[in-house]
Amino acid sequence: MPTDPLTALPVFDVPDATYATSTTDTYDLYRLADAEGPQPAVVFVPGPAPEGSARPREWRIYQDYGRLVAHQGVTAAVPELGYVSMESADTAAAWLAQVLDEVRSLPEVDGDRIALWAFSGGGLVVRSWLLKPPKWLRCVGLTYPLLQDPDCGDVPVVLTRVGRERAALQERVTAFLTQAGDAGRHIDLIDVPDGEHSFDMLPAVPGASKAVEMAAAMVAGYLQV
Repeated sequence: MPTDPLTALPVFDVPDATYATSTTDTYDLYRLADAEGPQPAVVFVPGPAPEGSARPREWRIYQDYGRLVAHQGVTAAVPELGYVSMESADTAAAWLAQVLDEVRSLPEVDGDRIALWAFSGGGLVVRSWLLKPPKWLRCVGLTYPLLQDPDCGDVPVVLTRVGRERAALQERVTAFLTQAGDAGRHIDLIDVPDGEHSFDMLPAVPGASKAVEMAAAMVAGYLQV
């Protein structure tokens, strides 16, 4: 991971537009400034950040992910989940449930069209939604995820896999893909062969920017139907 995620530049560019940002105690919201009517929403789920360090909602990478998704005609929420270590994943999941309730109830959000997009250890936090997806959950994005279970429920998944992942994490991703294939689950797989964990805020490798943009378009696409 970059030494300073607050200033690490993403490998992708944010489209030129005017974005509106609003902040609550539990999340930051991103929309196009001229957006009208209720929109579907993506709720991002970062991995853990140690207590006392800058929170992921402050990181440039997630601020730009929020704007990238907003440009697709989707409202984006970057939450504060109190996620400080892998051991606190269950606590973070409880916070995520609260954030989802709050975001879904917003007048500017269509609460029946929601996606979760988890990164790294955020995969542990979205476990229950993956296994038993509610009707309003239209898609789950997973980027270089840490996965606990090899199975998922009947929800579309957009999974970004990096070729230079740590062996233990890669084994879980492979088991997840194998189980999903055997069960006939739908997985959109995006490969970054030369990428490593946190590739989206490390020096760019071939295909990195395209992979992020493709994942954003796919996740947003599931929300538009």
